Amino acid sequence: MAIDQKIEQLFCKVALERQIVTEAQIEKARQRVEELAQKRKLVRIGEVLIALGVLTKEQALEILKEAHLLQGDKPRIGGYELQRLLGKGAMGTVYLARQISMDRSVALKLLPRKLSQDPMFVKRFMREARTCAQLNHPNIIAAIDVGESNGYQYFAMEFVNGEALDDVLKKAQYLEEERALEIAVQVVQGLEHAAGAGIIHRDIKPANLMVCKDHTIKIADMGLAIVCDSETSAHLTAIGTAVGTPYYMAPEQVEGRPDLDFRVDIYALGATLFEVVTGAKPFDGANVPAIMAKRLYEDPPLACDVRPTVSVELSAVIAKMMARDPARRYQDFKSLLADLHSVASQQSPSCMGLIAAEGRSEGAGQNKRHRRRRQPKSAAAISKKVYAVYVAFAVIGVTMLFTVRFIVVNRHALKGPRHPLPVYEDKSLWQPPAAVDKTPGDLARRSWLHASSVHALYLNSKYKSGEDLAEVIEYYNRLARKYPESAYAKQAQTRLQLLEKK
Repeated sequence: MAIDQKIEQLFCKVALERQIVTEAQIEKARQRVEELAQKRKLVRIGEVLIALGVLTKEQALEILKEAHLLQGDKPRIGGYELQRLLGKGAMGTVYLARQISMDRSVALKLLPRKLSQDPMFVKRFMREARTCAQLNHPNIIAAIDVGESNGYQYFAMEFVNGEALDDVLKKAQYLEEERALEIAVQVVQGLEHAAGAGIIHRDIKPANLMVCKDHTIKIADMGLAIVCDSETSAHLTAIGTAVGTPYYMAPEQVEGRPDLDFRVDIYALGATLFEVVTGAKPFDGANVPAIMAKRLYEDPPLACDVRPTVSVELSAVIAKMMARDPARRYQDFKSLLADLHSVASQQSPSCMGLIAAEGRSEGAGQNKRHRRRRQPKSAAAISKKVYAVYVAFAVIGVTMLFTVRFIVVNRHALKGPRHPLPVYEDKSLWQPPAAVDKTPGDLARRSWLHASSVHALYLNSKYKSGEDLAEVIEYYNRLARKYPESAYAKQAQTRLQLLEKK
C-alpha cells in the first residue's frame, strides 16, 4: 500500500512543533526510510522514529491523528466526527467535533490511549462525565455523552464559542472592577448550583472559566470534582494527597485534608478574582513547595495594595474569601453574592470591618495623606538634628564595612549545610499496591517520572552543586541500565548527553 507523503510531511511538522523530536532526528529517520525504500520495504517515518526510540507508540498515534486533521481528513470516534484540535492536557485531548446524529458542534474530550489501559484513570474520566451530567445550569458546561470507541474513552460536552479567562488575562493583563464583578457573580451562581447537588469543583482557576462571546461565564473541567460524603470519591482521592492547582488551592487542600467542602471553591474563586483585578497572583514562589508554604502560613496582600485602582470594598470581599481558616470565610454562597452585589452598587459590603479588625493596611486604596503643619524650629534644634544625622551616617558606614568584610570572608559558610534533594512525585500517577502493573513498560515510565522530578528540582534550585547534578545523572543512568530497550531509556540518554555538555 502506498504511503501518503503529504501525511508524512504533516507528521514531521506536528512532531517538530510539539518539540518532541529534533530536526536531526527527523533527518536521520528520513535517511532510514529511503534506505529501506531502496530495498523495496515501505515504512512510515513514525515507525522508524519508534524503532529509534525517539517516540513512543502512543505519541506517534497522537501526532498521526493531528496530521490527518491538518490535511482535512475527519476521523470518527463513536458517533462524532473530529473537526480540529482545541486543546491538550495531561488528562486528555479536546477536539471540536460534530455530533453526527444531531448535526451539532460539541467539544469531545479523549482520554490518551496509554491512560485508557489504567482502570484508575478510566474511572476518574467516567466520574468527570457523570458529575457533569448531574448539573444543569447556564454557568456550567453541560455534559452530552460518554462512551468508548476503538480503544478510546470519550466524553462529549457542550461546545463554548469563546476563550478561557486566562487567555483573556494574557492579552489584557487585568480587567476593570465592574467586569470582574460580573464574572464573579456568574461563577458563584454556578458553584452554588453545584454545591446544592453536593458537588465541589476543587480546581477553580482562570483556565477553567470559559468566557462566551455574549459574556456568559461557563465553569469547565470537572476532572477533580468530588461528591460530598461519597465513598467513591474517597477511594479516588487518597487522604493526605494535595489535589488542585497550587496558585489557587485553599490551605486545607494543600494539607490534603479529607473533610473538604464548598469553601475550598470560595477560596479558589477569591484567588482568581484577585488575579483578575490586579494582574498578579496572590502568592508566588520559585517552586510549588514555596507557593504552598506561603499559602499555609501567610495572608495574601490586599488587592488595593497591589493595584490602587481596586476599591477597598472589593479588596475586603476577596480577603474574606481567602481567609486561611475556613470558618472565617463566607459560610454560604448567598452572603457572598450579597456582598458582591453591594460592591457593584457602590455600597459597603458586610465584611468592611475585616481590614480594620485585622490591622491590615488601614486606609488602603486611598491616595490622600494628611500633612502636619510645619512649625518654626530654633537654631539649637537644627544643630542637634544635623549632629544626629552625622552620627547616624557614621554608624551606618562602619556597619556596612564590617558586614561586607564578614560576607567576603565567610561567603562559603553562609550557604549553610547542604541538604539532600527532596523528591516530590505526582501521587495521582501511582496506583494502589494491589493493582500495580509490573510490566517493564510501566516500571520504566515510573522510573522516568521519578528521574524527571529530581531533575526539575535541581533546575529550580537556587544553589546548584556538583553533588546535586551527580544525583540527577545517577537517576537517568539507573533508568538507562535497568530498562535499556524502552523509549524512556532513550529519552534519558538524550538528557544525559545534554547534561554532560553543560
